[in-house]
Amino acid sequence: MVFISYSSKDSAFAYELKSMIESNGIECWMAPGSIPPGGSYAVEIPKAIKACNAFVLLLSENSQKSKWVPKEVDTALSYEKIVIPFHVDESDINEQFNFRLTDVQRVEAFNRRSEAYKEILNWLKSINNPSSSVPANARITKSIRPNVVSSCRMASFEELLTLGYTASSIAEKLVANDAITCRDVGMENEGTAEQWEEYLQNNNDTFHYLLNAQNEIVGDWSIVALNDEAFDKAQKGQMLEKDFDYNITELICLPGIYNGYILAFSLLPQYRSVRNYNLIIDSFFKQLESFSENGIYFRKWIINVFGKEIEALVRQMGFRFVCNNIVCGKIYQMDFIPLPGNKMIAQYPRLIENYKNA
Repeated sequence: MVFISYSSKDSAFAYELKSMIESNGIECWMAPGSIPPGGSYAVEIPKAIKACNAFVLLLSENSQKSKWVPKEVDTALSYEKIVIPFHVDESDINEQFNFRLTDVQRVEAFNRRSEAYKEILNWLKSINNPSSSVPANARITKSIRPNVVSSCRMASFEELLTLGYTASSIAEKLVANDAITCRDVGMENEGTAEQWEEYLQNNNDTFHYLLNAQNEIVGDWSIVALNDEAFDKAQKGQMLEKDFDYNITELICLPGIYNGYILAFSLLPQYRSVRNYNLIIDSFFKQLESFSENGIYFRKWIINVFGKEIEALVRQMGFRFVCNNIVCGKIYQMDFIPLPGNKMIAQYPRLIENYKNA
């Protein structure tokens, strides 16, 4: 098992690193997702460090200023763990970390991420399988896949709160997942975790999450409603999600007809199974059924698509390509009043019946 130590300010990079390692069949431990509900950081972190085979330090200016990271490094050294510093920016190493990491070879990742990933993966494979020439993932994959395929479930915002998440940690995880699923997406388009934290708290029916067996967020769908002017710009590919705020979006709470914008149908690569895609799409349409029971309808839907797999998915749902986004992605649109007559929507007779009154 690999322990990943990082600053929360580098969470997008940390989750990307974790996903890469786990996709090669090597188990990772990383807070907060690996801490059980009700668990204490002060108890669970030292316990995980003691149990790990390797300690990967995401070394950056942020981690050197962190309250927790230096303590984690000291704990790893006290247990004589193999420490691998993964240097992700151009920051100078301060005196404290230079002392801690004397004679420890670093993996320099700045401006050479793909090469650095291969380098660190080779190290971890040799550490986890020192006497075997068989790749680590060949030996471990069989024990991981059943959990990936069959143990995922959808969860609401309220349930995540009971599991120890906060609006802030959820938003950070969603942004980090997007960085993994599409590297072209950045703050210049998507915005920041702080921006979406407010939406999570005030529109929690419009964000739903796919959890794995460890209650980590591995997928989600999310929507907002745009006013007429913003929706028109979005249809033309002229809107960026970083610009979404309550001046151009509407609370989906009162009966009426709204312009829907799908922020995400997201699923981490190692969790892309038929079952998990169906869980996300079924959850989405069931929420639309619930909205329609309360007199809430959607005239049209728009989504900015970044990945080929999501592009294929939305076409099956009835979306059609409109134009390219000004920064990144492809704009797809679907008229929803009247409802499209396709096989996917035919599975939701309550939705069909309710939209007859729209």
